[in-house]
Order: sequence, then structure tokens, then C-alpha cells
Amino acid sequence: MTRFLFLGVIGLILKVFFCSYAFATGPLGSTPNFSRIPINPDESVGEIVAISQDNLGFLWFGGRRGLARYDGYRIHTYKANARDPNALGDDRITEVFKDSRGEMWVATANAGVARLNRSQDNFITYKIEKIKDGKPLTQNFTEIIEDQHQNLWIIGGDGVALYDRKQDTFTRYLTQSPIINSPILKMLNIQGDEFFLVTAEAVFIWNKTSGELTKYQPEAKDTKSLPLNLTRSVLKDSKGTIWIGHEKGLHKFNPRDKTFE
Repeated sequence: MTRFLFLGVIGLILKVFFCSYAFATGPLGSTPNFSRIPINPDESVGEIVAISQDNLGFLWFGGRRGLARYDGYRIHTYKANARDPNALGDDRITEVFKDSRGEMWVATANAGVARLNRSQDNFITYKIEKIKDGKPLTQNFTEIIEDQHQNLWIIGGDGVALYDRKQDTFTRYLTQSPIINSPILKMLNIQGDEFFLVTAEAVFIWNKTSGELTKYQPEAKDTKSLPLNLTRSVLKDSKGTIWIGHEKGLHKFNPRDKTFE
């Protein structure tokens, strides 16, 4: 009896040991391994604000001082050059995005949006401008998304813009809306042609087909706890609830009854 009890205890100890080891080391007994990528100071793009991967496996890093491509061995940087029309127009990158067709897009703080011309390893820039005081100003776009129909949108500044793949041009929307009083920070596709927009003061539901735009604003008592101007991300979950992540926490918006929680 004692012998069997002893063997049972030993077996239990070994089982706990191996389970603990497998849990600690992960699949195949490998431990997480982080390594720093050495970068020449001349190739630094500063603070990284956007990361994407293209169809060839290259990693793209958008920074405050340019764009970098990493092939697993070396860093190649792209910088703005006022004398080169095929270079980026601005080093302040705000978004790097791969669309459903594998095209790489780069949004900048003051030079519109650019598409990678892979065969020439340079960029085609789209300067989507607005007129202010009689002068053209290039838009500051901060986000790029695709809707359910794989249409490409760029968001930020004075409205949003939709890319026409056949014409290779952008069409602007919501630029003269009387109820949107601040830049659009985030946008997501609810369903079909219906979109959810976040600005610094309110959220909106916009129907592109009908043009209907409805504003929803947090109650005055909730304004401080729901700082829309500090919004960093939005997501629609499988039940249709929209989550709003901001610097002070997380809120959700129910599109069915139009309420915040």
C-alpha cells in the first residue's frame, strides 16, 4: 500500500513538473525571445506609430521621421524629398496600410496619402486638398480602412475620402457638414453603406447612399469620463456593439438603441 502511495505521489509530482514546464516554455518547449534590431542613426525614423506587412513578407514601419522597410536582415528607409516628385511628401507618417489587393498605402501628416509603386520602389502621392481663405491646403489624414465591399477610405482632417480604383482618384465626403465641427478621428463600417464616425465631441452614424448623418453626443455628465478627443481605436464586435478605446479607458456604443455605456 505504502509503495503504491509513494509511486502515485512521484507520478503526480512529475506530472505537475512537466505541465508547469510546458506552460512556462510554450509550444515545443520554446521560450519567447525578443531581440533588438540594430539601426544606423542615419536610418532612424523616430517614434514608430504604424506597422504593416506586405504580401512579400516585408515589414513596414511608419515613424515621425520617415518610413522604413525591414526584410529580416536590413532596414531600408524612405524620406521626403521636395525635389523628387516620386518620394514621400512628408516624413511624418500617420498610417501604413495594406489593402485587399496587396497595395501598400502611406498616410502623412501634411502631404496627403501615397501608394507604393513597387516596380520603381517609389511612391505615387495623392494630395487631397481643401480650400481655406482662397488657398489650397493638403489634408492631414490619420487612418486608412477598407469597408465590407473592399472600398478604400482615408480618414481625418476635413472629412473622409473614397478611392476610385478605376479612375485612380479620390472623392471627398462630409467636407461641408453643418453638424461636424471637428476633425474625424476614427471611422468604421457598420454594414453596407452605413458608417460610424468619431470626432472630438460626438459620434455620428452616416449613410453614404442616402447622405443621412445623425449625431449622438454623450450626456454632459459623461463627457469627462468619455473623452472622445482622446480616442485611439474603435471596433465592432460580433454582436454589432461598437467599442471605443481612449486614453482614459473603454466605452461602448449600442447602434440599436443609440446609447453609450
